[in-house]
Amino acid sequence: MTFVEQSVLGAPGGNCVAACVASILGLTLDDLPDLSPEGVERRSAEGGLPPAPGGWDPQDWAVAEFVRERGLDVAAISPWCMEGGPYGFGRLDLSGLSIASAWSHRVPGCGHAVVALDGELLWDPHPQRHQGVGPVYGWLIFTTASGERLRPWSFRRVAA
Repeated sequence: MTFVEQSVLGAPGGNCVAACVASILGLTLDDLPDLSPEGVERRSAEGGLPPAPGGWDPQDWAVAEFVRERGLDVAAISPWCMEGGPYGFGRLDLSGLSIASAWSHRVPGCGHAVVALDGELLWDPHPQRHQGVGPVYGWLIFTTASGERLRPWSFRRVAA
């Protein structure tokens, strides 16, 4: 695992999600496709990304497709399934590495992605990370193909 800082700031259009994926997989930003909402929309329109199945956020689906090509998987947890949500499952198992989607303190009303370990903030890819993030509203939990949760020491760098 490496800590990759996002290189494109702003909302929409920042590359915080890509920086989180690169951090977790030990890659660089150059190793990833454009995972911004605009980039995902463009790749989908060009036929380079299969359509997201019902219930999946297109950006989360793009991350899932990217990591599956590398022998890993992700599980998406939406606010609808989180404790207190209409379909809440109670306490969630957030063990291992994940990307947490949280509300940004820098751009009100916009989301921001950070890397979490066991449900706690591990890495904020924004250069002004000292400002922190707001409440979490979703998770992408990284697993092996067999469903085991990823830990920072559980795998070697994933081939680009």
